[in-house]
Order: sequence, then C-alpha cells, then structure tokens
Amino acid sequence: MLDEVDNEEIKGIEKAPVKESYYSRMLPRGYLSVSQVTQYLKCGEAYRRRYVLEQPIPPTSFTAQGRSVHKAAEVLHNSIIAADPLSLPEMEQVFSDTHDAEMVNVEILEDGLTPGNIKDAGMSLTRLYHQTAFGNTVDAATNKLVPAIEPIAAERVVKVDLTYPEGDPIPFLGVIDLEEAHTVSDLKTKRKAVSQAETNSALQLSLYAHITGKPHVRLDQLIKPTKTLPSRFVRTESIRTKQETLHALDVVADVAVDVAAGRFRRTAPENWWCSEKWCPYWGDCRGRKR
Repeated sequence: MLDEVDNEEIKGIEKAPVKESYYSRMLPRGYLSVSQVTQYLKCGEAYRRRYVLEQPIPPTSFTAQGRSVHKAAEVLHNSIIAADPLSLPEMEQVFSDTHDAEMVNVEILEDGLTPGNIKDAGMSLTRLYHQTAFGNTVDAATNKLVPAIEPIAAERVVKVDLTYPEGDPIPFLGVIDLEEAHTVSDLKTKRKAVSQAETNSALQLSLYAHITGKPHVRLDQLIKPTKTLPSRFVRTESIRTKQETLHALDVVADVAVDVAAGRFRRTAPENWWCSEKWCPYWGDCRGRKR
C-alpha cells in the first residue's frame, strides 16, 4: 500500500523553506521530492489524494519495519562520523525502541506474518547492517566481501532549486541516506533484490548524483529473510553520466508542470499497484460503486 519508505516523512518535513517562485506557490508542499515524483509517475490520482487532498495512508508493518531499520542505520552512521561507533547491542536497542513506537498504530501486516515475525526480521536486518558497515559481510550476489562504509554525512536533507534554460526553477528536497567522499548511497529494505539494470536507471540515484555532484551512486540492499534463506546483503553500484542526470531533470520538470496545472492522470488499470491490496485509495477510486 504505497509502502516505499518515504524519507521526507521520516524526517517530518512538511514545507521546506525555499525561494519564492511559481512552483513554490503551485506545488502542494512547495517543492518536489523523489517520493512525490515517483508517486505521480505511478498514478496521478493517487498523488492528488496523498499530497493535494492529504488523505491519510494507513500505517503498515512494511513501513514501520523500514523506518526502524533506517533509524538504526542513521544512528550508526552518525556514531561512525563522530568516531564513537555504536555497538551491536546499542544498535539493536535503537531498532527495538523505534519499531515498538512505529507499530503502535499499525493494523495492516505483511501477508502471513505476526508482529513478532516482523520485528524479528527487522532485527536480523539491523544486525546484518551493523556487520556490513564494518566490512564483515559477503555480498550475496557477488560472493565478495563488502568494503566497510566511510560516511561523511547521514540522512542529509538537501534543499535546492533545479534550474533549466527555460522556465522557473523547481524547488526540490532530497534526504540522502549515506554520503561518502565520492559516493552517494541509498539504503533499502527489500523482499527481493533490485537488479543492476534497475540501479542503472533509478531516478532517485540520478537526482542525488546531480544535486551532490557525485556521479558514483549505489543501492545498499538488505534482503528480508524467508523460510529457506537468512537475511542477505546486496550492493549494486553505478556511475551517472551528464546525459542521465539531465534526463532525470526533464522527468522532474514534466511532473512539476503537470502538478502545477492540476493534471492528475489515473494509471492504467492493469498495473499491479492499481489494486485493492496495493493502493489505499482504490476503494474510493476504481472500486467505488456507481
């Protein structure tokens, strides 16, 4: 149910202070973000309900788990930056406390799982990431040891105006999970690993490469345990060209123009996310009685 973890909501960002412009006045939050752009591209009507009408989304165990793992990773990253690395028990406690708080209002659970199952899986991902951060994990896809991270910033909020030869600047907000000297990284908790091809095309990574000036990007993927496999770690890396970042800017510009004009096209009904299971607005949109 629109359950990609939304970093701008994790940070509680409602309206970023930006320069007064056409788009700062016309966009629902005064800016665009990766989560807003990708939501609009999936379904304009779902975007309208979420960001214009501000219709609430029921909290799910998926988002609660993802937020909790991200919070534990953020605290770990900042402790490494401060030269006082978090111990494993300390990181486990951060995850546990955050997860308990996140699950208070959750009514929608992942299929076939109990709250205990969900917390145990999240804890296993947290332990795996602590191990990975210090260079003690083998990549499940390459069978090679993953180098330790060397963070210089964690969960960095970046507010910029995306400028174009023609047209008004577009306020954009990004929350970057992990930044190293020459690399931008996004941490994902996934049921199934994202492919190299998907990493090469990821809009989020292209935009973050542009706004940081760092073409080296990667996805650090924590893959959830299954009945037959333990938690796994997969890293996919890519290098963004100037042409790729310019294409990403064009995508954002198209979305900004449509949102400002009030165009919210519905997605094709055969898309998997246009279903009662995956869209919280389905009952009031496609599923409503006429």
